[in-house]
Amino acid sequence: MPTDWLKFYKNRHKLELYSIVAYNKNGLASIILEKMFFKDSIRQFTDLESAISWSLSKISDKNDSLSA
Repeated sequence: MPTDWLKFYKNRHKLELYSIVAYNKNGLASIILEKMFFKDSIRQFTDLESAISWSLSKISDKNDSLSA
């Protein structure tokens, strides 16, 4: 098992949001499976730029609420 995967697995309960980019219907079908295991904020996208933008805005919102 690669070390990056092991790090992810050990820290998976610390994830607060999860964005998935799927370019076709097969990728979208796998998202349904992902949602069964990750109950927090998960969202699917068809392009990487939108996924990054959403993730950064969620992080910014959280940081704003912590500093308020």
